Amino acid sequence: MLGFLLLSFAAQLAIVLQWTSVSLPVWTLFGLAGQAAILGYPWLAAHYGAAVSGRANTAINLLTFLAAFGAQYAIGAIIDLFPAPAEGYSARGYQVGFGTFFVLQLLALAWYLPGRRALLAISAGSGERAA
Repeated sequence: MLGFLLLSFAAQLAIVLQWTSVSLPVWTLFGLAGQAAILGYPWLAAHYGAAVSGRANTAINLLTFLAAFGAQYAIGAIIDLFPAPAEGYSARGYQVGFGTFFVLQLLALAWYLPGRRALLAISAGSGERAA
């Protein structure tokens, strides 16, 4: 899953830097690699067990939709901070909006990785297979 995340980050970086000469492959990569998060659902089911896996999946769905709504709203608010041209919205606004969330994702990954290593160490010690 981490590999797909890195592919998604590479695509987002190309989008933020406005590499328009490769926009179709970049957006295709972003669309495909960004869907890898669905791979976490079987891990949730295995971690919480059959009795509550439906609740765990529902909770993660709710949090995902709330986060997506908040992120889209915030990106729109950032874009609105920049003066709009005669038609559409400012390209610089999009760049800053997407760039802000790209940096936030990198910070979240930096926060996540040390905890992941600890979880893997705990799982390895108990004989469980870590994801």
